[in-house]
Amino acid sequence: MGLGCLLKKDGSALGMVNISTIRRHRYEMANVGCMIFPQYRGRGFAPEALSAVIELGFKQLKFHRLEAAIDLDNRASIRTARKAGMYREGIKKHYWHQNGRWEDQVVYIAVPELFPHR
Repeated sequence: MGLGCLLKKDGSALGMVNISTIRRHRYEMANVGCMIFPQYRGRGFAPEALSAVIELGFKQLKFHRLEAAIDLDNRASIRTARKAGMYREGIKKHYWHQNGRWEDQVVYIAVPELFPHR
């Protein structure tokens, strides 16, 4: 499920957030992600948008756990996950196929008990 991010003052499209790989029943978990268009990066929109989708995931969609899998060298996304209230859980080995090979990802999580509700 992808959701558009809009600038409050004029409704300009900033990017999008998503909730994907939804697993219900005994898991009640999903993956979350955020993509902000280049002209809006570095202005605090990504952590705000990611925090909002996490809050939506917990309050409205009733998930117990949300994860973000991030390239090990993607410092901006790691910083965004931390600022949004997520915690580093560990490394998933050979998790993502890109550039013609399986690559490791660092996993950040949010659970309701640890999420700093705003």
